Amino acid sequence: MSASSNPPALGKPRKSYALNQCALYKTRSKRRLAQILGVNVSDLLRLSADDGNFEVFELEAQVCEFTRTTRKARWVQNPVSDLKAVLARVTKLLSRIELPDYCHGATPGRSYRSNAQAHVGARSVATFDLKDFFPSTTSKQVFRFFHKDLQCAPDVAGLLTDLCTYKRALPTGAPSSPILAYWANRDLFETVDQRGKALQLKLSVYIDDITLSGDVIPRSLSEQVEGIVKSHGHKLSGHKTKVFGPGRPKHVTGVVIAGGALRVPHARFRKARAIRAAFDAEKDERKRTLLAAKLCGLLGEAAFLDARYKRLAADSVKLLAAAKAKLPPRPARPIAGKSKRTATPTKRWASPGPVPF
Repeated sequence: MSASSNPPALGKPRKSYALNQCALYKTRSKRRLAQILGVNVSDLLRLSADDGNFEVFELEAQVCEFTRTTRKARWVQNPVSDLKAVLARVTKLLSRIELPDYCHGATPGRSYRSNAQAHVGARSVATFDLKDFFPSTTSKQVFRFFHKDLQCAPDVAGLLTDLCTYKRALPTGAPSSPILAYWANRDLFETVDQRGKALQLKLSVYIDDITLSGDVIPRSLSEQVEGIVKSHGHKLSGHKTKVFGPGRPKHVTGVVIAGGALRVPHARFRKARAIRAAFDAEKDERKRTLLAAKLCGLLGEAAFLDARYKRLAADSVKLLAAAKAKLPPRPARPIAGKSKRTATPTKRWASPGPVPF
């Protein structure tokens, strides 16, 4: 059943069309491609070169000061602004193509929340993570999608591939990589889905996260999934493979399924309390504002997952407003050719008081 005939339960229904209705379908010339993307052919050719069109840097490993968890170092390939605009256009066109019900990543109206929601009520859940998914998705796979699936002319498919890849793989910082990661690896996910259906298991995919659920998870499932993944040129992050049996809370894409509902992981609650404690202890108003903004974002995301956090999220918004009101006004910048103006005093609100935890 297509995604358009069975829209996701969460979020707004997405408008989608068949793959052969995509504007890129059967594009036969570079000139036509340039018209679709709103860029000159010469600019497309210039942007298709790796050198100079990507900023490559390493995000160093970081330890969260509130939870003490470590985020490992990773390399980022970020396209320059002109190329990023072109890739955003490609992303917009591809994101309108209807996707299977199991696909929740890079899909309008779906998210990591809907991915977890798909498994609410399941007795058992198994989760898998594809290792280095973007760097392991090759330009050959991307070319095959543009040429075979979208039936673009070979030179057009080659140009699109050059635009969307870096050093013959999907770049980690490009807006087009998440949706292309699905299409370039569709055979892998379809094979896992078929195997899951044979075992009476339900599949969901969120970018590089694979989740299968049902009444019983066979002992051999991990081995079966690993075999399928390897046959398609990828590897699993073995330490991230988890099986949650009946009666246990189930962790799926950063969300906990417990008691037949989605819950916020306790780690986020502890982090919120730690941020609030740091806010109360901080004396510098600018640092207090940054902490309040961090708390506001964290509790806003928690409320997105679990309605029980809506009041705390609303209180954190008030806390942020009060913190901003206490900031000293910034000096007005002189306008060329005009006299300096006096900065307008910042409006102040009364403090909402402490947020209960």
